[in-house]
Amino acid sequence: MLAYSAGFFTNYGNFHSFGDSKFVPELSPEDFKTIARTSESYSMHKEVMDMILEKTERELYTEDEPFKMLGFRDENKGTTSYYSSNISKDEAKMVDEWCQTLKISPLNTRLLKLKDDEYELRISSMVHDTAKMDYLKTYEKGDKKLHVKAGDFSDHMSRCVTALQNAGQYAGNDH
Repeated sequence: MLAYSAGFFTNYGNFHSFGDSKFVPELSPEDFKTIARTSESYSMHKEVMDMILEKTERELYTEDEPFKMLGFRDENKGTTSYYSSNISKDEAKMVDEWCQTLKISPLNTRLLKLKDDEYELRISSMVHDTAKMDYLKTYEKGDKKLHVKAGDFSDHMSRCVTALQNAGQYAGNDH
C-alpha cells in the first residue's frame, strides 16, 4: 500500500507519467479497503468513504482494455479523466484548436461532451468570477457550442493557495 500510494502521488494518479501505462495496488481489493478503513477520514465519513471505495475499485484494479492505458475510448486505446468518455480524439483536437484561437489555455481543464456538438470546458481554479474572467461564457462556431466555466475543484484549489501562502514564510528568499 505504501509503494502504491507513493507511485500514485508521484504520478498524480494511477498511470505512469512515462508511457501512460496503469499500475495497480499489489494487494487484494479487500486488503486495500481494510487499510483505507483504518484512516481518520473513514472514521469521520464512513458512508462517503464506502461509496468512494466501491465506485473506484474497478478503476483501481482493472487492467483490461480500455482501462489499462491513457487514451481515447473511440480508438479503444484507453481512458482518461480529462475528457468525458463520450469525447473522441477528433473532438478533443477541435476544441483544443478552438481554445487556441480564443486564447484560452486548455491546460488544467476537463472537457465534457454535453450532447452532440455541445461541450463544456471546466477550468480548475479557485476564482470563477465572470467580472474578472471575461472569457467565461458560451461560444458558438457553426452548429457547435462551447461553454467555458471556471471554478472546477475550487475548494481544493483554495486550500492549495492557502497552503502555498503559508509555505511562503519558510522560503529562503522571494523567488
